[in-house]
Amino acid sequence: MDVTNVSVIGSRNKAGKGFVVTVNKKQFNRFISWEISHSIDIVPMSFSMTYALSDGEKNTDLTSLFSKAKGPAVDASGFLAVGAEVEISLDGYRIFTGYIDSTTNGLHHGQHLLEVSGRSKCQQITDGTTIQPNAGQTPGTLANIKQVADWLLTAQDGNKIIEVIDKTDGSTPQPLVNLTSINLTTRAYDFLANLAQYEGKLLYDDRFGRLVIDNPASGQTTLVGIND
Repeated sequence: MDVTNVSVIGSRNKAGKGFVVTVNKKQFNRFISWEISHSIDIVPMSFSMTYALSDGEKNTDLTSLFSKAKGPAVDASGFLAVGAEVEISLDGYRIFTGYIDSTTNGLHHGQHLLEVSGRSKCQQITDGTTIQPNAGQTPGTLANIKQVADWLLTAQDGNKIIEVIDKTDGSTPQPLVNLTSINLTTRAYDFLANLAQYEGKLLYDDRFGRLVIDNPASGQTTLVGIND
């Protein structure tokens, strides 16, 4: 597919259909506008949406609650609180998985609105530096980008930050992985993106918040399955 930038925009839908946001097993569908942006060369995906509060519904039921003590002590018990994990679906088909980054209250023609925005799970590899405790050359046993990504994104306790999917055959026509080194100020995504660019691969995040290694379009016909 020769796709560089995609924006999906929609409007309010009836309950149980259309645009639905799931947070902690609770579903929301009273959004009057929404947008999801995805670029093949920009990670992570992002979203923004506007929620219309109904009569008697408090925005504190949805967003972070602030105490009256000195300093804004945050109680992230609201469903649409900053940091909450969200899944966004369109007619039952998931189109986004990530986290809420910000919420803003506003009024429009007397209607109380809540602006919510965020990014995919891959924000975890773009916002900070490497989680590896030591700088230096990558392990010599790593043979391709997928193996480097698995090593780079696995914490010392064995937990992986995000899932990595390799849609290529794993071949490295221009192998570079054994010739590179990483320092403690390097962002994990930048390191992997440079490897991918050198080896002629694509690196992007998908609708499940996974990091995907893929081949660029070749002009051949490609069939995309529902689970891709």
